[in-house]
Amino acid sequence: MSERVVIVGGGVIGSLHAWEAVERGYEVVHLEADAEPRGATVRNHGLVWLTGRARGRDLDLALRARRRWAEIAGATGVTLRASGGLTVLYTEAEEAVARQAAELDGGRREFRVVDAEEARRINPALGGTFRAALHSPYDAILEPREVLPRLRAELRAREGYQWHGGRTAVDFAAGRVVDDLGHTHAGDRVIFCVGARREGVSARLLADAPLRRVRQQLVQTEPMDITVTTAVSDSLSLYYYPAYDVPARAALPRREPFDERHGVKLTISQRRGGEVTIGGAHLYDEPFDFAALEECDRRVIDRAERVLGRPLGRIARRWTGTYPTTLDGRGYVRREVTTGVTLVTAVVLGMTVAPAVAEETFEVFAA
Repeated sequence: MSERVVIVGGGVIGSLHAWEAVERGYEVVHLEADAEPRGATVRNHGLVWLTGRARGRDLDLALRARRRWAEIAGATGVTLRASGGLTVLYTEAEEAVARQAAELDGGRREFRVVDAEEARRINPALGGTFRAALHSPYDAILEPREVLPRLRAELRAREGYQWHGGRTAVDFAAGRVVDDLGHTHAGDRVIFCVGARREGVSARLLADAPLRRVRQQLVQTEPMDITVTTAVSDSLSLYYYPAYDVPARAALPRREPFDERHGVKLTISQRRGGEVTIGGAHLYDEPFDFAALEECDRRVIDRAERVLGRPLGRIARRWTGTYPTTLDGRGYVRREVTTGVTLVTAVVLGMTVAPAVAEETFEVFAA
């Protein structure tokens, strides 16, 4: 008789745990508080982004996940554009940081610093003036609003998978979860993948976890008449991501106060329909202002137009999303809450690492 696992959380972490469980022969009961997930998974760029990951364990996880995403895309029809990424550089000091990052990487990401002409051959949409770019060929782009429905459609076609949207977990114990309709869902294991949600039972689970929440702000254009072939970021990334923690970073000038205060970093990705998603500001101190700040949008739009060398199309959508990040630098948190009940929360670019996090969870169970 198959073991049964109850998974709470329908975002990318929970859904990839459901996928991994079914692949390993488990029966799965899958609960999600919203009728259709509306959290960080569907509010991001859809990047499988290896460029900024820290060398060592964090990069190992991302590389493993990148290979697994290719397999999952082949099995489900999820769109995975293996188009790579470019980080645009404007100054000699920025290029020095990128070159040191490439040298320390030891070829694992196959980083290359390319001149502007070659960068435009890789991505002809880069019409602005810049000095060089860091090319990361393993970066890829998913369609964030497509991933979860495609995964769930494939899971529903298999025996032993049950989806229950619109069910909030209100209590749990070893081998069971109670939802807000009073139904008890029993299993051999329970896995909570609740992301940044801090309501009800999630608040109890996350109360002493080494996490804080981050609010990100993004915009999206109407379909544009250009093709942005790769993921794109610019030199603000050098200040933030651990891959760029190299001696040359100390020579960079301090960021503008507004950008530093609001965590402004440029990322550009194009949707399959031609829309361009641009982000974004990052707020770290709670309580978050409920309002999205126009100046944050203006800053990233200006930077995007500088990279592309042209005005953006009309901004059609604006939104915010909240995701967790660790206080101790780990890529994610996994811990046993009580016998048979496990909390798993991925942080910062959870879309990138989700398949590998799920694989590791079930490897721990099998050990």
